[in-house]
Amino acid sequence: MHRKHWLARMWQPGKRQVSLRCPPNTRRFSGVTKMSMYLTFDLGTTALKTALISSEGVPIAIHTEEYSFSSPHPDWAQLPINDYWTAVISSTRAVLRAAHASPEEIKAIGFSSQGQTFVPVNQRGEALCDAIVWVDNRANKIALEWQSSWLTRDEFRRITGYPWVPSVLTVFKLAWLAWNAPELLDAWKILLLPDYMIFRMTGEVVTDPVTAQSTGMYNVRTGSWERKMLEAVGITTDQLPIVLPSGTVAGKLRREVADEMGIKSGIAVCVGTNDQVAGALGAGNSKPGIVS
Repeated sequence: MHRKHWLARMWQPGKRQVSLRCPPNTRRFSGVTKMSMYLTFDLGTTALKTALISSEGVPIAIHTEEYSFSSPHPDWAQLPINDYWTAVISSTRAVLRAAHASPEEIKAIGFSSQGQTFVPVNQRGEALCDAIVWVDNRANKIALEWQSSWLTRDEFRRITGYPWVPSVLTVFKLAWLAWNAPELLDAWKILLLPDYMIFRMTGEVVTDPVTAQSTGMYNVRTGSWERKMLEAVGITTDQLPIVLPSGTVAGKLRREVADEMGIKSGIAVCVGTNDQVAGALGAGNSKPGIVS
């Protein structure tokens, strides 16, 4: 499959015939030739949606695994990163069972994901705290203070492409940590949610441009991390993922992870994109002049 069109084809809608023999949160579609299949994950706010997609872009099996974040304080939203990972493992096995698929039929893995959600990790890849979910609004005051002191809307739009300064962006939550839990900013890496999944699967630390942009620290004009924003929160580019084009092969699935998922090792794990962008591609919005 050509790399440029991988995401668009992955989410292309097809004819759906639901089998009632699957569990309520799993759907299997009949009348689809399997042969080569692609394992896809949509990391949503309240649920993970996992699908096996044929090489023609037609769904073979879909499974939904729910999770919920906690709010220990007003405006907080956090979730243990392992809850996401556990959902990935169990949902993979669910779609394989539903599709009666063998490990050899899975040719590649890809992601779409919520933006902004992140977790700091140490050199062993262990989370230093719960993942801070994008809906977390603890940094609203900091966002307002930055706007009233040194960060204008025009400048922020020039850097990030955002026409306003939303306080849910990762950069403001990192600034909050700098004041309230500075030891967390000594992390080896700060990973967005899909970046963590790719890292755990392959050992590679990479992200895509849209996920990077969702942090409020990525310059969409230069295609690189914006030093001014990093300095404002006290981190460096070395702590952030390398930004690669969506659809790029990030690495190969590690054997121990493959055993856990029930598929073969060495499968290509690809850089994905933000869920809203993936949704637009799935609706056929792939060129200028289309509204979806």
